Amino acid sequence: MCKHVHNWLQAERARKNTESELSETSQRITELTTMLNSASADRSRFDAEMSSARADVDDALRERTEAAERAAKLQVSRVDERAVKLEVSASLVCVC
Repeated sequence: MCKHVHNWLQAERARKNTESELSETSQRITELTTMLNSASADRSRFDAEMSSARADVDDALRERTEAAERAAKLQVSRVDERAVKLEVSASLVCVC
């Protein structure tokens, strides 16, 4: 009988240890799940911010290209104005 009690006590101790390990493992799983969910939310925010930053860069590049095109047209326009003035000056010189 003493041997059965001893075996029962060992089994009870093993059961309690197993329950304790299970509880610790469950807590760790909960912690890791929370961390994973937080990391996933951070990743989503990061992706959204990167998308917004890419759009801002694309807008800036487009605006730079448009400004360069306007500057080139303005420069051509000024060159054309100078050419007209020179033609008028040259025709006035020839008329005199």
